Amino acid sequence: MKRRMFSRLLPVLCMTGLPSAPCCGENADAAFPDGMRMEEHWSLTDTFRRKNGSREDLCLNGLWQFLEMDHRKISDHLPVPPAGCGWGIFKVPGAWPNRATGNAQEILNSSRRKRTIADENLKAGWYRRTIRVPENWTNGRILLDAEMVQSAVRCFLDGRLCGELYYPGGSLDLSGKLLPGKQHELILLLVAQADENSRKAFMAPGRVVQVRGNMRQRGILGDLWLKYRPRNGEIRDVRIVPNVMKERLLLDVGVTLPRDGRYVFEGIITENRQVVKTFSSPLMTLKKGAQRVSFIENWRAEKLWDLDCPENLCTLELVLKSEDGKEIDRLFPELFGYREFSIAGRDFLLNGKKIHLRSMGVNLTGSGADKASVTQIRRAAEFAKKSGVNHFLPLEYSFLPGGTGYQRTFYEELSRQGLLTSLPLPHASHYGDLSKEENARRYAADAAFQIRKFQNLPSIVLYVANHNFAGGANAQDPERIAGILPDPGLSGNRKQAELSERIIAGIDPARPVNHHAGDLGTIYSINLYPNWAPIQERSDWFGLWEKEGRKPLHLAEYGIPHVANWSSYRGPRFIHTSGDVMHIWYNEYNAAFLGERAYRYSEEKRKFYDLQERLCTGNRETWFWQFAGFLMCDRDADAVRSLYLKQNLPDFRAFGVSFYLLWDWQSFWTRSGSGRKKKNTERLRNLKQPGIVADFFTPGETPYEDAVGSWKLTETGKTVAAQSAPLLGRIVGKEGSFTERSVWCLPGETVGKQIQLLNDSRTDRTFEWSFSVPELSVQRSGSVLVPAGERRDIPQDVQIPSSCGVSSLTLKAEFRSGTYSGKDSFVLRIDNGRYEPIRKTVGFFDPEGSLEVLLKRIGISARKIGKEEELDGIRILILGRNSLPQLSFRLADRIRGGLRVLVMEQSAQILEKYGFRVQEYAVRRVFRPDGSRLENWRGDATLLPPMLSRSERSGFAPTHLWNGHANTRIWRAGNRGAVASVLPEKPQSGNWLPLLSAGFDLQYAPVLEYRNGKGVVLFSQLDICGRTETEPEALRELNRMLVRLDRSSLRSEKNLYHAGGTLGELLLRARNMPFESAERCTDSDGVLVITPEWKLEGNLPEKVRNGLTVLALGLSGEELNRLFPGFFRTQSGKWYAGFAGDMASTPEFAGITSADLHWRNGWEGDLFPVGSREGRSLKIIRHGKGKIVALQTAPWSFDEEEAQYRTTIRRQNFLVSRLLYNLGVRDRDGFPGVFNPGFRNGGLEILPQNWMAMPDPGKTGREEKLFAANGPPDSRWRKIQVPGEFEKQWKGYENYDGWVWYRLEFELPDSMRNMEEVTLNLGAVDDESWIWLNGLFLSEVSVKTNPENCCQVPRTCRIPQAKFRTGKNVLTVLCNDLRGTGGLIGTPYLNVPKYLTLYLDEALESDDPYRYYGW
Repeated sequence: MKRRMFSRLLPVLCMTGLPSAPCCGENADAAFPDGMRMEEHWSLTDTFRRKNGSREDLCLNGLWQFLEMDHRKISDHLPVPPAGCGWGIFKVPGAWPNRATGNAQEILNSSRRKRTIADENLKAGWYRRTIRVPENWTNGRILLDAEMVQSAVRCFLDGRLCGELYYPGGSLDLSGKLLPGKQHELILLLVAQADENSRKAFMAPGRVVQVRGNMRQRGILGDLWLKYRPRNGEIRDVRIVPNVMKERLLLDVGVTLPRDGRYVFEGIITENRQVVKTFSSPLMTLKKGAQRVSFIENWRAEKLWDLDCPENLCTLELVLKSEDGKEIDRLFPELFGYREFSIAGRDFLLNGKKIHLRSMGVNLTGSGADKASVTQIRRAAEFAKKSGVNHFLPLEYSFLPGGTGYQRTFYEELSRQGLLTSLPLPHASHYGDLSKEENARRYAADAAFQIRKFQNLPSIVLYVANHNFAGGANAQDPERIAGILPDPGLSGNRKQAELSERIIAGIDPARPVNHHAGDLGTIYSINLYPNWAPIQERSDWFGLWEKEGRKPLHLAEYGIPHVANWSSYRGPRFIHTSGDVMHIWYNEYNAAFLGERAYRYSEEKRKFYDLQERLCTGNRETWFWQFAGFLMCDRDADAVRSLYLKQNLPDFRAFGVSFYLLWDWQSFWTRSGSGRKKKNTERLRNLKQPGIVADFFTPGETPYEDAVGSWKLTETGKTVAAQSAPLLGRIVGKEGSFTERSVWCLPGETVGKQIQLLNDSRTDRTFEWSFSVPELSVQRSGSVLVPAGERRDIPQDVQIPSSCGVSSLTLKAEFRSGTYSGKDSFVLRIDNGRYEPIRKTVGFFDPEGSLEVLLKRIGISARKIGKEEELDGIRILILGRNSLPQLSFRLADRIRGGLRVLVMEQSAQILEKYGFRVQEYAVRRVFRPDGSRLENWRGDATLLPPMLSRSERSGFAPTHLWNGHANTRIWRAGNRGAVASVLPEKPQSGNWLPLLSAGFDLQYAPVLEYRNGKGVVLFSQLDICGRTETEPEALRELNRMLVRLDRSSLRSEKNLYHAGGTLGELLLRARNMPFESAERCTDSDGVLVITPEWKLEGNLPEKVRNGLTVLALGLSGEELNRLFPGFFRTQSGKWYAGFAGDMASTPEFAGITSADLHWRNGWEGDLFPVGSREGRSLKIIRHGKGKIVALQTAPWSFDEEEAQYRTTIRRQNFLVSRLLYNLGVRDRDGFPGVFNPGFRNGGLEILPQNWMAMPDPGKTGREEKLFAANGPPDSRWRKIQVPGEFEKQWKGYENYDGWVWYRLEFELPDSMRNMEEVTLNLGAVDDESWIWLNGLFLSEVSVKTNPENCCQVPRTCRIPQAKFRTGKNVLTVLCNDLRGTGGLIGTPYLNVPKYLTLYLDEALESDDPYRYYGW
């Protein structure tokens, strides 16, 4: 099979007896360096050797002659190059120089032969040397053994073809061809060429992408040996399996025998050259041929190998004897450590003690020779221990040719240094269906070759196979992780992975198999990239697993968040291997955590903006990696990552997460000194020994791989290092809820917190601890024993005095254990519990009943309202949570007449019906205008369920309806600490004043003030009602809102005038703002908007002095100066936005933040300079009784066709509206009508969940007219859940591909009956679809109509009202699943336009910043 695999790479060469081709002459070969003589270097007398009475190994490592070869010219008649024809020199083992290997080894070329092939293009080459076989090698077999070749070798002995070797390596039996005592010429032709599998890569569970086939590693990459073995029987290997708990040793021996007989094995175990154990096996009857036998020896080493005592290494010398006691063969001493790695429930155990693997991805075996050296691996291990890392994951995500370099030093040295690792094994996808015997045999051979080399090294605790291949749908779901949801079963990739695990277990059942990103077998392993899941929810993600989990949990890749999160792109292509239209939402995402500080200007940002402008303008396809460098190191991204990690990392550890690898670790460091390539002064030493020797030391991508640079920790790195220390103490939340982080309390309360101690060392540790509250003179201390791998929580209750004279308390804790010492602090803030009285009469409508108790808590006497006549005399009305749809009385006119209304939290469905764009995303940080924050409230919010509904989670990722689009979203992991969970987007039209800001781009307003006429309405989406615990700050905010309504006064309203052209007119009309032309502006108290193409006469400054308000919108500096000479100082140039400072102190700028003044990239025009490149677009000048507000940017300043400017234009639209209303423009719109019973506003209606379906493997359904709407469905139809893949719902169809018919009976909702047109959105369909309504064909999306992306095309049909029936309608969908899973995997719904809308742009699917995408 391997010969067929490489047949096109290495043609059959019939070279026997070919004459030597004349070349450049006998003296054309390169001389050996530093005066070495070739004959002496090739002598085997001083080479590294292993020898005992039955066998001998001679190391063939060193300098070989080397000759490049054009792989395209290999033919059947190619002669073997003779000596003297211009041979150069290269090392064995060695990686041919190229960029991927850092050019760490060089080819020494002949000065008389010009190189014609560049290093990057070198794909074939000849190796040559002579060997003289020892004279006493007469009675055994002689083998040429290669530990690693990349990737195909043909061997010639004295000019004759004598065999082939293929990746990964193996042995050639040269017995009878190599003659003892005689010198031979050995020539190897090596071809390094990627095979077809190298062009496929699994980049995430189930996602295969095409990549450029590439052999990064080329050459002879392992030690090369000449071996002598006995003919009368041979021990091939021994697998040594210590069992610490049962105090025994299992020995599994591979042996080959020439005849049946009775045999015995004897063993000698040494430690530090001292014999510590000898033993003999029972006498065994064994068959002729190759076989494996095993036996058990009762023995436990006095000194166990462990991370803190890696020096406890042993060797086993195993002897095979015949029945009469004659020695047949003796293994060379085999290195091993007496240790046991096992699984108990959801924990890993090392020597019976819990161990949690804190991993780091390293490329020490997949890079150049300098990375694989003993020196670099020791340096990496030392750095890891200082950083709290105890496991290295080799970054070999496949076992394809070209990906792996020199390995032995890495695994052996980690065993000596006390660092754990995983051994990469072949990928099941590269062998075909493993249920077929031949494919399974090939997989087993390659897996065994890799395993047997390193099977006894104690550092290797896991096998890792099938990277990104076997993940199940919804594998990241917290309930699935916990084992609450049913297992997704075995089919497709998962079945192949399971078969590969069986094969591996047949070779070595002692080590668990970790299917990287595969939730099957004994480990639940996932790639968890939860995008922008809130920090608190990430911390709570594994709470269910801690209680219910049945397997160890491995976060194979954990986005901390991942650098790609900052991209606007969410598929369908894979962002790391494909270009597409994208840009970076950098400040926008950071603002959710940093507030307005996220918009600060910096030179680094300016350079990034310029790069983004250059790459993205014109909606060009852009590659994400072009932005990644900035995102890895900029201070704001660093700060956001640190916020996540400071909370999540110790919480994961406290939950006992078994194994994690943080992604992107490249963000942990930055270079503090530029490393340069430098020559290895010992490059010619120890060449004839095992190991790889670099010619140069080269820079690496991280400190683990870098021997020449200097690095410093970023804030992200400092956080990781601090939170990864084996011993950790901290202050956490109350008993039973250690992840809670509430800070507010009331006088007289008892606040519960805890000291938490984590011991991830390898020994039981006693911690001394102290706890104090200086303001209360509280001082406590104690000690506690924490077993290895465990945590201890020590409750600390703090009694808040009833009369507390301070506004905050600082909880302090210190911890000490041996050389470890640490401390932590936590600030409690004290609300005085006294609330401002409300003067006006208050009423409340609260069908849910969650409001009244809160009003009593803040001392509000309020009248319960049930009927409209009870509203008389009420000046402030509070509408309780989710009460709007239940209003039975009319409020619109009362609001216009002066009623104040406070609307408490409403669901997303309610708000959407009233025209809001809504995001269901529970923020724990909300910003006030002054920059202060509401955050981390007590208990859980209950407006949203703690988990998404099961129906939303039925596909590969959750889906929901977002503003008319069936978008993916991240799973939910509880609502602990939520401040606001259903967020309205700041409206762009109408008099809506945001009082608080939150989330992406600060574009959401948890509290909005709406004014119309004399009325004021506050919409509060703060999670105040129905919390599981009362939050003091929530009570305070409720009181503040009522005080605001109580104290609010009528605003003065002004007439609106306009001077300018079409741009300004369209802007005002879009906002439904009535205006008059500037010529009619005689009102000194009016508002005049001036836009481009204005025409004005008279003394405008004088009118302003008399009281006129002017908004100059989008004018040039020259125009401003003409209108108001000397008032404004603008400067032309290319400007960049920055932090706008305290906008809240200026009443005309109320509700405006730096987000609204931010524009993406640079903007050329006339601005108000702040720095040399930072400009401000907004300025106010007060003049006499009037004022002039100049806004130099406007919505039309940015190209609406450019995807990257959509957020900018959205904020500009809000900004203009807010300025106009702040300046006094009249507010008149129809929004108060939502407060009248029976209000209808179009919108969405999800179709009912009574779908039926039937498979159609014979594809006869069209002929049967299954799409016809005649009569009820027959018995062949069965119920099915939509959304959801049908394979996971029907037994016997797990691997079905083909036709499936879907049918739904439904009635058109009343709210849609009078609409001219209704839009059907079917959501995602996998793969092809044909749709009928009442037997009438609507649409087709197939490979024929959309050959490139049929499974990604939205299924949207605009249906005239006439096609709907008065009663039952029948919707029929034919789905054709082409591969994998299939079916209706989106949420089908009907949609009609809204006549009341609060936004000026149409929401696109890509506008949703919280779409989910599994990187």
